[in-house]
Amino acid sequence: MQERLTATNNKAWNTKAYEAWVLHFGPPGVQAENLKLNGRHKLRRWIKYIGDPNGKRIINLLGSTGSKAIPLALLGADVTIVDISKENQQYASEVARYANVKLNYILADVLNYQLR
Repeated sequence: MQERLTATNNKAWNTKAYEAWVLHFGPPGVQAENLKLNGRHKLRRWIKYIGDPNGKRIINLLGSTGSKAIPLALLGADVTIVDISKENQQYASEVARYANVKLNYILADVLNYQLR
């Protein structure tokens, strides 16, 4: 059952997702500038629980385009995204590069991924 759901999700999230993110957020360079300017706002509901992310290792399950992970990295966190979509990975990686931050991205189904 899970394998079928994984295959369905994989197909859905890898069918023109990159194009959809460009239409929604803009090209990666534009999104990087937006996250540099407004990224803290994206974290407003979580930062009170995380505290100062500087120097912390954070895993972002289903992290998609990095809209939370990249602002955390900009604040000094070592962030890893686990997500099923190669197109999400491509967009997030390009945004991170333009934002000049390191982003670890593990391409996997979170329901089948074994943390080490």
